[in-house]
Amino acid sequence: MRDMIEQLQEIWGNAYQASAVTWRMWANDIMRNLDRSTWARAVFDAPPTRLERYLGPSDGLVHEHLTRLTRSTRVALDTVNFALADNAELTRDWEAFGRRLECHKRALEARKETLEGYLADVPLPAAAEVRDPLPTMQNIEDTEHQE
Repeated sequence: MRDMIEQLQEIWGNAYQASAVTWRMWANDIMRNLDRSTWARAVFDAPPTRLERYLGPSDGLVHEHLTRLTRSTRVALDTVNFALADNAELTRDWEAFGRRLECHKRALEARKETLEGYLADVPLPAAAEVRDPLPTMQNIEDTEHQE
């Protein structure tokens, strides 16, 4: 019986934590079959379902699970932190574009004022007063581009 308990603990000790009574019940369950040739293979079978409630995860598995959980949480936190950094950069870009748009608007308003000033300072004659110069122009022969 002790040998069977030791084999179970050696094989399953990294996966399960249990009291001495639970290990003994499991060993007894295997050894009930009086055919010793089945014992070596039965040690590798999962524990009987009636004993599962008495078995707890080993400290190694709990530690490994907590380590993985911590790592996953850190990855999620890093992802959120990177997204926040991207958001801050987009906010700065948005503000910079806003400043550029404001500067562009002021430049356009200054040009508008300049053009309005030209219109106010230069009196344009009425359309009836403007004569078409084309009928009075003399056609001059092009001598510069002849060969």
